[in-house]
Amino acid sequence: MLTKGSLLDRQPGKSSFYNDEKIINVQISMHEFGHNLGLRHSGEDIDQLAPGYGDITGYMGYSIFGRNNLKKCFNAAKSFELEWYSTGPDRVESIDLALNEDFSGKLIGVADYNISSTDHTLILEIKNSNSSIPSYFLTYNRAKGINEDTPEAVNQVTFVEGAAREESSLIAKVNPNSINTIPEYHNGKDLIITLGIAAQDGEVDYVPITVELEPFSQTPIPTPVPTPIPTPVPTPIPTPAPTPVPTPSLTTSPPPLTPAPTSIVNPTGSGGGGTNFEIQSTRIYLFLIISHSTTPRNIERSPFCHLWWRII
Repeated sequence: MLTKGSLLDRQPGKSSFYNDEKIINVQISMHEFGHNLGLRHSGEDIDQLAPGYGDITGYMGYSIFGRNNLKKCFNAAKSFELEWYSTGPDRVESIDLALNEDFSGKLIGVADYNISSTDHTLILEIKNSNSSIPSYFLTYNRAKGINEDTPEAVNQVTFVEGAAREESSLIAKVNPNSINTIPEYHNGKDLIITLGIAAQDGEVDYVPITVELEPFSQTPIPTPVPTPIPTPVPTPIPTPAPTPVPTPSLTTSPPPLTPAPTSIVNPTGSGGGGTNFEIQSTRIYLFLIISHSTTPRNIERSPFCHLWWRII
């Protein structure tokens, strides 16, 4: 088979030629018919068998030999380019992340397009403000009806990168009920695509989907650590020093120089003088009567002095 123009500059052509064997293979016929409509090939991010042809979810990848009547459709990027699903009931949505747009809705498969409602989306385009990076196109590759024989990404959501008149590339195929991230997709922020659990609206099968950029990471304002109020060190109550009991000072009264006798007996004697002693209680009183003739010089010799010293 041959589509005129495709071999020379890899651009779609308007004419296709088949031999008798290939013309009966629906995959081959639809592939070449896609070229007649202006579509280019569908590759996969990692092409293992045929570089540039690896996306076999749709017809613009390579054909599986031995299966002539395989039922499948074009991938999301090619379907968006054909505009088949936006001119009738519009089931195509586009968001521009540069305009802070996001999306939340129900993603359906191509087999349910005719019975869907405005609540459903068949193709979601995620635009990239960087013109050098193609848009992303998402759809639910539900194996059902006219797509029941899709051999790849069965009942998964497919992420296809592409642009009109360009080759597309299948970059991801993910299950429902998952969170998927494309790092640094726009302005250094990650693109977050959240898929819910597959569900039904009547006969329409869908997967809930939310698409948004990660929120700006804001540096949290640090919470000031409260300064603890210092616990005052308790002032110890001083233990009063015991007041010493004063030792009474002994007051010594000097003895009277001349104790007064309790009673005085008139001394008797003759001339030179005489003495009289009286003892009361425990005291001894000595009375020395010195005559006028006695002088200080001869006191020491006086017998009375000896008696006085002996008593002292």
